[in-house]
Amino acid sequence: MPFFVERQKRKSMFFLFYCVTSQPLEPSMKSNVAGLAGSARIKHITNAGLIAAERHGKRQDETGKARAINDTPPLTTTGQDLQHLYQKHIKGAFIPQGRSIAMHMLIQFPTSLVDGQDPAFMLHHAREFGMTIFGQDAIFADRVDRDEKSEHVVDLFIAPKYLKKTKHEEKIAVAMSRDLKALAKRHNRPITPSGMGRALQDALVEYLRDRMGLEEAQRGSPKQMAGSDWKSAEQLRDEELDAKDQQLATMKHELERREALIVDRENQAQATQNAALLQLAEADQLRAELASDRLEVDRQMEAARQGALAVEKRARDVAAAMAAADAANAEADRILVQIQSANLEAEMARLLAKQDADATKEDREAAERDWVTAAAAKDAIIQQRQEIELEQALHLTQLELLERAADEKNRLNLRAGQHPTQNVGFVMDQQHMTQADTRAYLSPWPAWVAAFARQLVSALETARHLAASLLDREKAVLARDIELKAKMAEADRNLEAQRKRAEEHTIALAELKNRTDALKSAEAAVASASLTAIAKSAAAEGRMVLAKEDLQQSERWARALVLIDENPKIIVIGRDGNATWDGTVAKKLGPDFAETFALAPQMPEWAKSALGNRLTLAERMHSAAAAERKASEIASELQALMQRAGPLLNQPQRALVDDAQQVMRRANSLKAARDDREV
Repeated sequence: MPFFVERQKRKSMFFLFYCVTSQPLEPSMKSNVAGLAGSARIKHITNAGLIAAERHGKRQDETGKARAINDTPPLTTTGQDLQHLYQKHIKGAFIPQGRSIAMHMLIQFPTSLVDGQDPAFMLHHAREFGMTIFGQDAIFADRVDRDEKSEHVVDLFIAPKYLKKTKHEEKIAVAMSRDLKALAKRHNRPITPSGMGRALQDALVEYLRDRMGLEEAQRGSPKQMAGSDWKSAEQLRDEELDAKDQQLATMKHELERREALIVDRENQAQATQNAALLQLAEADQLRAELASDRLEVDRQMEAARQGALAVEKRARDVAAAMAAADAANAEADRILVQIQSANLEAEMARLLAKQDADATKEDREAAERDWVTAAAAKDAIIQQRQEIELEQALHLTQLELLERAADEKNRLNLRAGQHPTQNVGFVMDQQHMTQADTRAYLSPWPAWVAAFARQLVSALETARHLAASLLDREKAVLARDIELKAKMAEADRNLEAQRKRAEEHTIALAELKNRTDALKSAEAAVASASLTAIAKSAAAEGRMVLAKEDLQQSERWARALVLIDENPKIIVIGRDGNATWDGTVAKKLGPDFAETFALAPQMPEWAKSALGNRLTLAERMHSAAAAERKASEIASELQALMQRAGPLLNQPQRALVDDAQQVMRRANSLKAARDDREV
């Protein structure tokens, strides 16, 4: 093969290697409308779903805590007490019978067209969009989460109301599908769940373009099949990890193919180098022949010189080929490093997926812990009630002791000083106390009672000081009167001196009047201080009344929770797997239970959390029971299949069957142990 042909072949080979290695490793998986399309999804929720949504918004559930990446509070115009807001919203309205009580609409704005750092802007337009579909009085709660990875999603909670007219009356009623059906007709869509969903997307893209001025906004791609396509953040994470695993596998396959191609190119380069060395040997032999034949004609010498130049040129080409081979080796090392990095990323993805599976497994354990926590909370409430009653009795005794100490006739001598047991700033004489008074006096004094006692001490000391000062002033006035009489007797003997004494008497009378006025002012101040003390005492009694009302309310809800625990049939599971209250069983629990649940808007936070935990626990136990039944059916089918296939199995297959049977026996024993614990 001529030398220039071999050279062109090597050049083509390295050009092919460049073309292969310059191709992108990751194919683009983004949609053609990614970042330009928004979406709106509606989920019908039950009472249990509303409680779960409220706990999720307040980050009181495990899912909310897992999704949070910072501590930024959500933006809302209504607050997050969804149950209270819902009851206030539907008050006086007719509620039709149905599984769902409200709608949870999630609106995602286009990420490339709307600033995710402006939540107020998105919340305003989300509410405006919801009102264009369901009316001005349909949204009872809203929220924009700022602690999650996604920044363009707005949550709206909707219960549409309208004026229902019949032959005999007109009334406000709640309807879940009335406005969505009208929206489907307006957009020429069929009156079906999928048709109403497409109409909702049509309305959203119209709003983005016409009302928000986003001309580049696009409509999302239609569904490929019927049914809900909403997925939670955890499901999206699982799909993202699966896609990442598939992408890493594709990258690994491509890198292996390129590695094989590089090895092939190295082999070709080595063959080229060997051919060049062979040609160098031939050139040496040619030089020897030229040296022995120096008497050749000039034409042959010129040909020999040209041959030598060609050989040197071939040597340079060989050196270039070796340099290219070194570069190929370096590229191969770099690709091997990338393969190792891809393997590490795949291992991390598998670990994250395993952690998600462990988190799902811990849900049931968390539910059982919630049950134990609720029981402990009930015991704590009973104990707290007893402690509050004891504290109230002690505080009443202490207030009665202060009331008697305010009267000097009781000789308790309430004054400022060091208390025997604590630093409260006052002291009394114990020798004039009863045994009960002494126990109350030496017991811990609450801060507000101690503050009232110190104010009473200050008022008593002021009154004692004013009384002593008034006595001294009366004595001084009497002495001046005696002195004045003596001076008037002396004035009879000396008229000039009498006039002087008269002037002094006038001055003394004016001073006496001033002192009398000051004494009256002091008496008024004492009366004002007494009124202030009485007002503060009344305020303290008011706070005690409020505390007593809170205690009664807690007792009422504690009794309701006890009735729910004693009557588990009150919680029923619907076909959709959602837990709710059975009204028939609830009516049988008595009027006190009904009156308690009528006060749901004033429900304490601990009772609200306990009720939500019971509904969530019932749903999880129902799901767990269904999963166990399904697993039992599969195990039975597997057992029957193994029995039928027993004679046909070889030795490795029999070992695998034995392992499977051991696993099933272990699962059955664990289930039996768990059933015994529940009994």
